[in-house]
Amino acid sequence: MAIISLIRHGQASFGSQNYDCLSPIGHRQARVLGEHLAKLDQQFDVCIAGEMQRQQKTAEEAMACMPGRVPALETNAAFNEYDSDGIFRAYIPAALKADPELAEIIGNDARAMFRDKAVFQRAFVAVVDLWSQDAPHNAELEPWADFINRVRSGIAQLGKQHPGKSQVAVFSSGGAIAIAMGLALGMPPREALMLSWGIANASITEFYASENGLFVNGFNNFTHLKLARDPELITYR
Repeated sequence: MAIISLIRHGQASFGSQNYDCLSPIGHRQARVLGEHLAKLDQQFDVCIAGEMQRQQKTAEEAMACMPGRVPALETNAAFNEYDSDGIFRAYIPAALKADPELAEIIGNDARAMFRDKAVFQRAFVAVVDLWSQDAPHNAELEPWADFINRVRSGIAQLGKQHPGKSQVAVFSSGGAIAIAMGLALGMPPREALMLSWGIANASITEFYASENGLFVNGFNNFTHLKLARDPELITYR
């Protein structure tokens, strides 16, 4: 039975032109994570990251704190996050039309969403909900069903390729981790995705994978960040 640790990337650069790069806090979170795993003498047989810069850099910095304990980093696009920028472009007009109060808050300045995290979250939930309902749009966008199937296939592949008691680390993102939780718990995907709103940056979610399915061993563990005794390290976006 393989043990799969799905690790969310460190904080990305919210509101900047390149969201995909880690923020200064994100870099610190990655190092705290790696130092914590080193103290536990954690041994990974396989380390994988999605293709995104924030996923790759979190893996690299965490692994750098675990010398001699980790294999070479592999890349697997199955664990990429969904295209949040594309979803925004595709669905924000419909989301604002459905929520006049939000439209009034934002006004004619679309960047206002990125200056207030509460406003952004409200808009983000709305556009992702439209995407998960396959609402019509005119953009080139990975369909909701394809995203679910991509994550499902990636998890299934890990179970087949790494049998026995293999320890597998996967550096991914909140949406993909939430869908994996949904698969393990038998939740409808749209409901499972809501779990992502509370998944902390650099947190660890652990599963057992076997021929009989996927089983949760721990969800959203960020005790290592709490032990650092710096509230700035506890972030969700």
